[in-house]
Amino acid sequence: LPITDSYPGYLPVSDHISLVCHNGAVLAVLDNGDIYESRDYGLSWQKKEEYNMPDGAGTAHLRTANDEAGYVWLKNIETGEVWRGYFVTD
Repeated sequence: LPITDSYPGYLPVSDHISLVCHNGAVLAVLDNGDIYESRDYGLSWQKKEEYNMPDGAGTAHLRTANDEAGYVWLKNIETGEVWRGYFVTD
């Protein structure tokens, strides 16, 4: 299959994707600031509008990590700026 954004449930094409485990799911943070979630180990993905990126991180080249307290860490590769947060959904 060709690489495309038109298949439902797939991650869109992106130059940079950073993955992190959080709350029993895998989150994919794309370089355009969109966040996708997979609850089946990456077989299917859903864009999550309820996750909010910190100001200034929306279109940055990001790397992600998490810690034992449940926080997600984002690092802007270009500037070195770091954010710590906890994604909460309803």
